[in-house]
Amino acid sequence: MTANIAHPPMGAQAGTVQSWPIAISGGDTRAFGYGLEDSFKEVPGVWTFCLSRGDKVLLQRRTEFVRSADASEVNARCFSFLPAS
Repeated sequence: MTANIAHPPMGAQAGTVQSWPIAISGGDTRAFGYGLEDSFKEVPGVWTFCLSRGDKVLLQRRTEFVRSADASEVNARCFSFLPAS
């Protein structure tokens, strides 16, 4: 399987799709997502999360990210366990 995330451009990064393989066999269960731990990743717009096998799309979810006045507080609470860089 392949996981794909399509997103708006991030800063100087030209690409808008990131993909990586996911190995699943038998009755395995997997999860995939995308961390927004770096501020340059916090781009508003439409994001599409997709799982596919070959040319067949198995799962697709579109969502729109928006800027929030409370974003700094949310990030501080969610990522307070990470070491400061």
